[in-house]
Amino acid sequence: MRRKSPIISKIYNFILVFLFLLVFVGIPLKTDGIFFSHKADMLNFSKTWKVNGDTIVLIDELWTGNYGGTITASKVLPNNLTDSDELCFESRDTNVTVYLDAKEIYSFRSAENMTGLGYGVVFHQIGLCADYAGQTVTIKYEGVKENQLRGSIFGVYICPSSYYMRYHMSRVLLPCLFCIVTFFFGVVLVLISIVAFDEEELPFNIFALGISAMVLGLWLFIDTNILKLMTGNILVWHDMSRILPFMSAYPLILFYNSLTMTKRKIYHHLSFWISIIFGCGIIFLRYFFDVDMMFSYARGLISYIIVLSCLILIITYDNIAYCKRMNIKYDVMFLHIGMGILLGCCFLDLIIYFFNLKLSDTQGTYARIGLTIFVMIMLLEFLKWWMRDRADIERDRFITRALQYAVSSNSPEVSIKSMLSFLGTELEAERIFIFEDQKNGKFRGTYEWYGENAESADLDIMYLPYNGIVDKLYEEFGKCDRKLIINYPETYKNSIPAFYNLLKSNNVDSLILGPLELNGKLFGICGVIGISREAQNTIAEILDLISYFLTQLIVQREEQRRLFYYNFNDVLTGARNQMAYRKFIEGELDTASAFGYVRCALIGLEEINAIHGYDAGDKIVTSAAKSLMEVFGESNVYRINGLEFAIFGFETDELFFNNDVERASEALKESDISACFAAVYCLYGTHDINTVIKKAEEKLQASKT
Repeated sequence: MRRKSPIISKIYNFILVFLFLLVFVGIPLKTDGIFFSHKADMLNFSKTWKVNGDTIVLIDELWTGNYGGTITASKVLPNNLTDSDELCFESRDTNVTVYLDAKEIYSFRSAENMTGLGYGVVFHQIGLCADYAGQTVTIKYEGVKENQLRGSIFGVYICPSSYYMRYHMSRVLLPCLFCIVTFFFGVVLVLISIVAFDEEELPFNIFALGISAMVLGLWLFIDTNILKLMTGNILVWHDMSRILPFMSAYPLILFYNSLTMTKRKIYHHLSFWISIIFGCGIIFLRYFFDVDMMFSYARGLISYIIVLSCLILIITYDNIAYCKRMNIKYDVMFLHIGMGILLGCCFLDLIIYFFNLKLSDTQGTYARIGLTIFVMIMLLEFLKWWMRDRADIERDRFITRALQYAVSSNSPEVSIKSMLSFLGTELEAERIFIFEDQKNGKFRGTYEWYGENAESADLDIMYLPYNGIVDKLYEEFGKCDRKLIINYPETYKNSIPAFYNLLKSNNVDSLILGPLELNGKLFGICGVIGISREAQNTIAEILDLISYFLTQLIVQREEQRRLFYYNFNDVLTGARNQMAYRKFIEGELDTASAFGYVRCALIGLEEINAIHGYDAGDKIVTSAAKSLMEVFGESNVYRINGLEFAIFGFETDELFFNNDVERASEALKESDISACFAAVYCLYGTHDINTVIKKAEEKLQASKT
């Protein structure tokens, strides 16, 4: 095995620095954690607004163009306001005035800027107090430009402004991470091209690729509106977001052309003038023809991408024709896949933006994913090129294929299992496993792959103590350059006796171990059993290289689990929340099969809260939810508001369903909880779930009287 060149060490150092930055990403975002946990304390104030005095609507769905250019929406403030509450909302290209009982308390007017009168999305926080309870708040807003159709406000909440800021940051966390990853890899590529190599030695122009990644990553990061929220600067970020994408054509074509056999200079000139014409063109239209960029930007960007795509197709066809004439074998399938993913994602985002298929305060979600995948693919290709001898090249190809499994699914859990299955099959291993730190002094087996001739070792019930085994192994990792190859278990009979006994009891004669580390701390161990002696060094190198990506997948898995729980579970009771309820009835409920629907309303909870305090009321709600989940199952009970639960039962017989309803009612009575139930059973399913819900609500109201 050839000794590693310093460039690989530099790349590893850059990756470790990036991981360190990820740990502290919450600090500049002014949040005390990665995920937002106060959503339950925020009052969604977007519903049931009166528009122009009579119509009751969801304010998020209103466009100024549908109301003659001006909308006046009003709503009564709740009675439980506190002095820390604020009226928080977002506006898009509108002038906003807020009144309280006809008295103006806030006004925002668009200012002339480089892009026109538009300013994109702006966040507003208007202070409230307990004295405002029950008063009528009125929001009057209008488009900043005549004949403007897309002026709107949305995301209206009543809560402390700190909650509102952290809520928005939590929503755009993943898009921001994609942008940061892309920008970081761009910086890495630029530094490598400047410091590590002569330009003539490189397989392609990684400097141009790095500049493209930095420009596009920064543009997409600005478009998340995080910088507007953090800095309070509106126009500077809006102007940059309109100009930056038109700066990417030249370095992108420079990079793409460097991968061809022709490398014609004419394409450099064309890409340069494409950037100049489109970038300066929308500015020219703005200042000489008064065409606001809120009208010209989307059309200009679509035209820009179409022209850029056509130029890429011309370069591709020219190169293919040249290779055929010269009888040159040319294979850049990785590039075509990456470019296809990137351009496809960009077109999808532009369609969504231009035709308003999805209302959102940020655009470019798919472009961020596509760009990150593209840059990662190209970075991996650069690493593969650097491995010069044949064995190292084959090893890197193997790693690239393994990483394709790592990004093959939106679920990190599935990606980890697919990756281990691929590794085990291709390496012809007997078994691959991962043990993870349980934060209790033990490492538990969490993943296991085994070959066709092996049986499961039930690692999910196996624990390794940190003291005596894991800590000793970690010391060995430090001595062996993070790779531990074990062919003689007797070597550890005296130094790590507990580990020796574990190997002997499981008949393990050869084993390769590698650490999984995050921020310099051990949190897991990955091992491979049953590799031939000749391939052990190569496999140990592979295990060392993919440990970073396994670590990232596990971190993503934990983040995804926490995010899913906070999004779809009620914080107080642990039952499913209203978001999960709507998601279930709109897309997951099998309405063609038999099911039962129950509504349960707690009686007298308001009086208990008033007399004994909210802690007493919370205990009653928690106890009621626990009883309901014990009868119907945790995944079938939804807390849809402060007093009511919606429950689904999937018994195939109505008698069994009614028995469960009766058991639930008796359980609440035994806990001294007053409640009324309304149940509807659909033996043959239903064509309209809303009819079932309405019928249950009517029965519930009747039972209350």
